[in-house]
Amino acid sequence: MAIEELIASPMPEIALLAGGLLAIIIAILGSSKKTRLDEVAIVLAFFVGIFMIALAILEIAYGDVPISTVIVLGILGFSLFSRGFKKIKWAFIISILIAGGIGLLLNHLATTFSLEFLSLTVILIIVFVIFIVLFLILKAIETTVRFTGAVVSFRPIMLVGGLLAVLEAVLLFMGTSISGLLG
Repeated sequence: MAIEELIASPMPEIALLAGGLLAIIIAILGSSKKTRLDEVAIVLAFFVGIFMIALAILEIAYGDVPISTVIVLGILGFSLFSRGFKKIKWAFIISILIAGGIGLLLNHLATTFSLEFLSLTVILIIVFVIFIVLFLILKAIETTVRFTGAVVSFRPIMLVGGLLAVLEAVLLFMGTSISGLLG
């Protein structure tokens, strides 16, 4: 699928409609009682949010949709994405994977090229330092994203965002947009 096909109508409208309805469902369900539907909605929201963010970026770069569409896609996408994001310790997972991968690569290089200065102790120290540096950087990013996500994924804000997304989708199907109506 080409980028032009991805950003062409009716893809933004469908993404706005799906994301808006999902945000409304999540806002109405709340988080006081964990139900199976709530868990499914959060997983769906995570992936729909990623898609909406990617679509907003592609629309900025290649598309010609109204600015209100890009804003609603981006903000609601981030809001949906952050609902699932806060459950996982991303900084630790990414740091350990990258540091472990570098450790394996260094071990492979040491054995392949007989690099005696790359002993197991040296490799472990390098891996530990890389892990700590990456973890601290990613933890700061993760904390910032979680805080911002907590604000935009607040239920009343999600409800308003969902309603705006549905309104924008309907207006796009009708040939206009929120920014077109506002002037």
